[in-house]
Amino acid sequence: MTDAKNDDVSFVHVGNLMLAKRGDEFTGVELVFTKNVMNRVGATSVLDTLRNAMNASAWTTNTIMRVEDGHAQINTQANNGSDTDAETPRAKRKGRQADTDAETT
Repeated sequence: MTDAKNDDVSFVHVGNLMLAKRGDEFTGVELVFTKNVMNRVGATSVLDTLRNAMNASAWTTNTIMRVEDGHAQINTQANNGSDTDAETPRAKRKGRQADTDAETT
């Protein structure tokens, strides 16, 4: 974990995330990259960074907590107390075959 202040963080707009919907059901996710993603290696880096962030419970919690009920996300500033470098061990969950398979390989 670094001791960088919030002022040291910059944000690069790399894409727009949209949910695909068929009727009343969400069927998928689409990420449209901006011109800031210049090639396939850059796109891979963006997706890897997103996946790693989503696997970190601290990042996920901080992102969810910035959403106000009934409104779009308003506070897009990083939280000074958030640990973006944290890795959390996979918790065992009953009844999840994918988790069981991953633990045995």
